[in-house]
Amino acid sequence: MTMPRAWLRLCAAVAVVGCLAGPSVAQEFRATVTITNTQTSEVTSVTTSENGAYSVPFLRPGVYTLRAEKPDHKLDQYGFQIDGPVIRNKLFFMFNYEGYDESTPNPATLTVPRPEFLSGDFSNLRDAQGRLITIYDPLSGRVVNGQWVRDPFPNNRIPANPINPVSAQVAQYFLQPNTAPTSGNPWQGNYFFGPNLAIDDFYNIATKVDTNVSDRTKMYVRYG
Repeated sequence: MTMPRAWLRLCAAVAVVGCLAGPSVAQEFRATVTITNTQTSEVTSVTTSENGAYSVPFLRPGVYTLRAEKPDHKLDQYGFQIDGPVIRNKLFFMFNYEGYDESTPNPATLTVPRPEFLSGDFSNLRDAQGRLITIYDPLSGRVVNGQWVRDPFPNNRIPANPINPVSAQVAQYFLQPNTAPTSGNPWQGNYFFGPNLAIDDFYNIATKVDTNVSDRTKMYVRYG
């Protein structure tokens, strides 16, 4: 289901909140609301809650488009059966096939490293109250006055030398944040993954052979 676009013009940094309802006025659960800055192409995506509500806590001034989408839940059940005689009044067969295909939208908000974190720069790693989260050098651990202590990295930045070259290469393949953080911490809940379809597919085959051994004896074999 795709809903019409709307235009937003923001004159100051604000939070955008709303409630999404479909054509039947029913509240839309797990719909994707995407807000795009028409000048910078910056995209922020959130998922509606059980009551259709959504919230974007912070947007910079600019002109935005808002788009709401909800992938349809799909369920297909199908099958066929064929049977008949092999030898008249003596041997019979049956073949049955059943299929089930279901896809259910299951969007999720995840946490991925911010770009500067991948290079070891944690100078702006802060908690929900804005306090700096200190990064310590594990190689500096030592016992002082009976207690284990470590030294913080200067300026909360990990130098390039301790970073494994293989890790540095792998880091470039991390997903990039694509939405505003949804939690109190500014570095959590910054990646929206949708529609993230949950797929449930399976099939069933059953075969059967009947035979009349005599007027008094009948036998069948079934496999499924």
